[in-house]
Amino acid sequence: MLSTRTATSRIATCCSSRTRPSTVAALAFRIRPLSSVAPASTPPRTPSAASPSSTDDALRSLAALLDRYPLLGDSRWPERIRHASHRLNDLSQNTRATIAFAGGHWSGVSPIVTAMLDEPLASNAQVSLALAARHLRLTDSEVLTIKSGREPGDVPRAIASTNELELPSAWLEAHRVQVVELIHGDLAPKQVSFDSLYSSDVVVLVLSSDRALSPASTRSLLNEIKGKPNLILALNTLDASPSSAASSLRSLSHQLSTVYPSSKDESEIIAVSSEQASSALGSLQAAEATSQPDLFEHFQSAFIKSGVPHLKDEVKQLISSVDRPTLHRQAAEFTLDKAIEASAVEGAKIQDSLHKVETDIAALDFIIDEATSAVLASLGVGSQGLKVPEEHMQNSMKALRQVFDHRLAWYVLPWKTDELVAEIVLVTGTTYLVDFEQHLLYSTGRIDSLANTLSQKTNELVQTRAFFPPQSSTSAPLASLHSPVLLNQIQQAEKESHVSASTTLISPLHLRRNQITCPGGPAETLQATAQKLVVEASSMTTGSILAGVGLEVTHYANLMTSAGVGLLGVTLAAWGLQRGWEKAKMRFEKDVQQRVRSGLEEDLGIAAKNLVDRSTYMARTAVALSLSLLEQRRNEFDAFQHDLRAIDERRRESSREKRM
Repeated sequence: MLSTRTATSRIATCCSSRTRPSTVAALAFRIRPLSSVAPASTPPRTPSAASPSSTDDALRSLAALLDRYPLLGDSRWPERIRHASHRLNDLSQNTRATIAFAGGHWSGVSPIVTAMLDEPLASNAQVSLALAARHLRLTDSEVLTIKSGREPGDVPRAIASTNELELPSAWLEAHRVQVVELIHGDLAPKQVSFDSLYSSDVVVLVLSSDRALSPASTRSLLNEIKGKPNLILALNTLDASPSSAASSLRSLSHQLSTVYPSSKDESEIIAVSSEQASSALGSLQAAEATSQPDLFEHFQSAFIKSGVPHLKDEVKQLISSVDRPTLHRQAAEFTLDKAIEASAVEGAKIQDSLHKVETDIAALDFIIDEATSAVLASLGVGSQGLKVPEEHMQNSMKALRQVFDHRLAWYVLPWKTDELVAEIVLVTGTTYLVDFEQHLLYSTGRIDSLANTLSQKTNELVQTRAFFPPQSSTSAPLASLHSPVLLNQIQQAEKESHVSASTTLISPLHLRRNQITCPGGPAETLQATAQKLVVEASSMTTGSILAGVGLEVTHYANLMTSAGVGLLGVTLAAWGLQRGWEKAKMRFEKDVQQRVRSGLEEDLGIAAKNLVDRSTYMARTAVALSLSLLEQRRNEFDAFQHDLRAIDERRRESSREKRM
C-alpha cells in the first residue's frame, strides 16, 4: 500500500513570541508556552524554489486516473483534486486564504468563531447579531462559509442557497481571509464537508475538554486531516488559565500520544475557553469602552485569558508568514498525498475483493466437477458407456424364452408364424428391461437434483456483493463483476438446461427396444427364419405322406411299409423344425445381445453424459463468463496500479528535489 508523504501540521498552544517554522512532521506538536504576548511580526516567506508544475501534473494525472477508474469509496476525490489544481495555479498574492474551524456540536466551535470575528468596539452592532443568528437562516448543512463581502457599516447578508454569510469585517478584509465553519453531529462529517478542510489553508480542530478524543466522529475527523500543513489543535475548557487547564491538557496529550506517538507534551496543545470569551464579549457594549475604562480593562483581561486572542494571533501568523501560493501549494500537496493514500487503500480493497470472488468462482467450479463425477459414478457410466446389469438383461431374456417355450413353441409355430412379431412386441414392450427403465428414471431424477443444486449455487454466486452494480454497493467499479450481458447469458443458459424432458435418459432404451421388432431387426429375421422352417417342414411332411400313399396305391409296398415311410418323413420334418427353431432362437438372442445391448450401453453412456452436461450447463457458463470478466477486471486493476505507482513516484521525486 502506498503511504502518504509526511506532511506538515501544527497544533498551537497559544501565541508565541518566536518565529515559527512553516513545516514540521505530521502531528509532531511543537512546544510553546501557554502564556505569551502577541508575536512579533515576521515578513512573508518567499515560495519554494521548486516549481509547482510537478505537483499540478501529478494532480491532473490522478484526477484523470480516478475518472477512468472511479473509487466509489469516496467519490469526492476527483473534485477535491481538481479544486487543489485550480488553487495551485492561482499565483495571485491577493487570493483570500481559507481558515477552517472544525469540531463536533459539543466542542464549542460556533462560540469560538463568534469570539474571533465579533468586534465589540466596532460601530456596526449588526455583526454580532448576524454571527449569533448565522445558523438560523441557512440550509441544513455542516459547513458555513463566512466572507468579507460588505463595506464597513453595511448590514450583513446571509446567502442560504450557498450557505454563506457576508460580514463587514475589518479583520477578514485586512488579512484577505475567509472562514469556514464545520460543525458535525454524533456521526463523522459528510464527505462533502471534508472538501472544505482539504481546500483550507489553515485548519483549527476544536476539542472539548469533557470529551476530547472519546467520540468516534472526532477521531474520524482527526484521522482525516492528520498530517495537514498548518493544523492547529485547540482544547475548549471552562477555564483556559494554565493552572486550570493543565489536567485537561495532560489527559488529551495522553490520548494523542496513544494514537499518535509523536505527541509528547501537554504544552503542545492550546487551551481556549469559549465560555470565558462569550462572557467577556457579552459584558461589554460598544459605548462602554470609552465611558467606563475600568470595565474595558476588565473585559480585555478576561478576553485575553480565554485564549481566543492567542489563537487568533496564531492563525494570523500562519497566514502572514508565507505567501498565498505557498499556502495553496501546501494544501495541494496534502490533497495529493491523501488522494494517493486513499487510492492505495481502495486498491487494496479491490485486490482483496477480486481475490475473494476468484475463490468463490473456483469453489463453484470444484463443486461442479465433484458433483458431476459423483453422479456419473452412481449411474455406472464408464469408458464403455452405461453398463446394463446382467441381472436385468437375464430377466428380460427370460420373459422372451418363456414365450418361445410356450406360445411360440416349435409345435405351434406353423399357426403362429404370422403373429410372431406381434407376440415379441407385446412381450418386449412390457417386460424387456422394465426394471432397468425404472432405475434410469430414478437416475434422471438424480441428474435433475444435480441441476437444481448447481443452479442454487450459481444464483448464490451471482447474488454476492461482487456481482452487484457499483452504484448499489460499497465496492469500486474495478471490484464489480456486474454485467447485464453476463446475467442475461446465465439466465439463457438456465432456460436451455431445462429443455430436456425427464425421460431423456430412457430414450436410448426405447430406441434400442424398438430395434428388436423394427423392420430388418432381430424379430423380423426370426420370423423369416420361422417361416422358412415351417415351409421346409411342411414340404417334407407333405412329400413323405404322398410317398407313403403312392407306395400303397401302386402296391409297391404293403400298408405298414407305406405308413412307416410317411411317418418317418413327418418325424424328420418335425425334428428339423424343432432343431431349426432352436438355432433360430439362439441367433435371435445373440443378435439382441450384439445389436441391442452393446449399442444400448454406449447410447446410455452418451445420453447420461449429455444430460449431466446439460444439468451443469448453467453453472459452467457462469464460471466461464465470470472468469473472463474477472480477467478483464484484473487487467484493468493492473493498469490502475501501474498508473498510480507512476504518479506516486513523480510525487516522491518532486519531494526529493524540494529537499535538495
